[in-house]
Amino acid sequence: MSTSLFVGNLPWETTSEALSDVYAPYNCTSAEVIYGKNNRSRGYGIVKFSTADDANSAISNTNGITIGDREIAVREDRGKTDSTRGAVAEDINFTGKSLYVSNLPWKTTGEDLKALFSGSVSAMVQSDKKGRSRGWGTVTFNSPDDANASMERLQNHEIENRAISIRVDRRS
Repeated sequence: MSTSLFVGNLPWETTSEALSDVYAPYNCTSAEVIYGKNNRSRGYGIVKFSTADDANSAISNTNGITIGDREIAVREDRGKTDSTRGAVAEDINFTGKSLYVSNLPWKTTGEDLKALFSGSVSAMVQSDKKGRSRGWGTVTFNSPDDANASMERLQNHEIENRAISIRVDRRS
């Protein structure tokens, strides 16, 4: 487990200090809202912890909470991505402990996904800038074996007459 977390879907006005305040109860060592070249928030931040246990606790207790009027998405930080291919620039972050789940009904939440994938550490459904589901999410487990067992058990499982598709998330 990484000790850095990606915190997405932050309100534009969120400051690094405010983000640090949210994660202070989980012993964060730093919290930084990321800004673009135009000096405007990119809507996400990176929060670091000294232990994996603190990071796990932060994911469990803050993924899906509301800050301002937005439900935040919290997961392990995957590092910088290669924007030309949408892939992680280096495979050093690949753990095999995360699953990519697609063809989700629009109203599926991260909590629904976590409940479906029993034994998961965290789950999130990706949303667009307006907070609407993009129809896919990721689920993280303690081990690659746990992830593979869940994938085999739930592949083509139907939610509201939609057969979900699952694969190992190659970006984490």
